[in-house]
Amino acid sequence: MHLASIVDKETQTWAELEARNSSTLFVWLGLRYTCVLEFWFWVEDLPVKFSRWAPDKKIDDCNMSGAMRRKGKHLWFSKSDVKKYNFICAE
Repeated sequence: MHLASIVDKETQTWAELEARNSSTLFVWLGLRYTCVLEFWFWVEDLPVKFSRWAPDKKIDDCNMSGAMRRKGKHLWFSKSDVKKYNFICAE
């Protein structure tokens, strides 16, 4: 089991349904930023080809991970790794 990778519209829709059950405003996805190589990637070592970043909310910085908003359009936001949110896992 690992944090979910959102690779297409279908997995985004699935994640949106899962996120609605969260008790936190955001939910962690398996999306990480690497400072050394300067790009975002999924924890399953998949490239980010599909995305739903909120406008101006993608921060390319160390110690950042991707979280999805629980409500509304379920857009993605860069958040500090130390934030405590629920998370979405997949097998």
